[in-house]
Amino acid sequence: EKPDAAVLDSQLPVSSSAEIVMAMHSLLLRLQGRAVVLTREESDPQLLKVFEAYSLPKVPVDLVFQEVWPCLDSLLHHRNTGPMQAKRSARLVFDSFLQPLPEGIRSAQPADHTLLYEAGDVMIDVWLEPHKGSNRVKLLGQVLHELKPGSQLHCAPVVLQTKAEPIGATITNEEGEFQLDFDPHPDLKLEIGVKENHWVSVELPASKDAIQESKEEWHAPEKARATGFREDSFSRKRKRR
Repeated sequence: EKPDAAVLDSQLPVSSSAEIVMAMHSLLLRLQGRAVVLTREESDPQLLKVFEAYSLPKVPVDLVFQEVWPCLDSLLHHRNTGPMQAKRSARLVFDSFLQPLPEGIRSAQPADHTLLYEAGDVMIDVWLEPHKGSNRVKLLGQVLHELKPGSQLHCAPVVLQTKAEPIGATITNEEGEFQLDFDPHPDLKLEIGVKENHWVSVELPASKDAIQESKEEWHAPEKARATGFREDSFSRKRKRR
């Protein structure tokens, strides 16, 4: 089914934010300017922040017949209405496979692939590591404001996608952190809604190569290693900015 327009209810009958982001990212990029969201007094504030990243008009549900129905004809026949999503490509500024870790940055394991990206005043830290005993990859990330130390982006939608389609999604927590698990793929990128109608695109390295290099490093002779940290202390270590 390929709808011409969509009316979304802010009380969606799904169990996770990741499901919502996955569904919305696939649908709304095709329906720019032709979707609205119905809100209620009891609507989930976190979910409303996710909707804001897609720059969706909000209509109180009790006014739906007054405000939405008169506009449906316009929404269906004027396909270019509404703002387009501004997307900015992030620049890779650090890759632990190409250069040593800077002072103050510690790798969770010697085989971790640590990357740092920037896009304007937004910084994105990314860690890639292989799951032991499988070919799947764990991705840990954190989104921060470079010019506002200690400021993180909360409830930002994060979508992992190939050239063809999204394959995973989540939202950031209160520390701006997120986690995704996926199978290796040669062409992957993250798309992050950093503020209303503004997205950052992060090109990831080929995950298959990252896994191979990581496994080789794990089996290399013992050598001096960076001090590690446990995953549950992830946020505390990243609050250095």
